[in-house]
Amino acid sequence: MAIPEKSGHVDLNESGTLPGLPKKMLDDAETANWWFEARSVLNRQQNALSDRLRATNVSFTLPSTSPIEYEYTHNLGKFPLVQVLDEDNESVSATTVTITHDSVNKFTVSSASPLTGTLIIH
Repeated sequence: MAIPEKSGHVDLNESGTLPGLPKKMLDDAETANWWFEARSVLNRQQNALSDRLRATNVSFTLPSTSPIEYEYTHNLGKFPLVQVLDEDNESVSATTVTITHDSVNKFTVSSASPLTGTLIIH
C-alpha cells in the first residue's frame, strides 16, 4: 500500500534553511502566523544542533618517552567521537592509536610510537 505524501511537506532549500511560505498562503493571516512561528522554532533548533555538532581541532604530540600518551580535557560532558590525523592530515588507523575516554570530560590518546598531528573532536 502506497502512502501518499502529505500536502504540507516542505523540504529544506540548498542553504539548509526552511523556505518562506508560498505567496498564495500568505493571504491567510492564521496560516502565515503559524508558519512564521514554526519556521522560527525549527531554525533555532537547527542552529543549536549545528553548534553542538561543530568539530574542534586540537594539535597534539605524543612524546618519544614512555608512556606515549596525550591527555586532553574537553569539558563537553559527553564521550565525543575522536578522529586522529597525522602530520600529513591522513587518518591514523585504530590499530596505531588508542583513544581511552577517562571521563565525560577527558580522554587519552595512546600509541606504540611517537606521533604528531591533529585530533578532530565531534
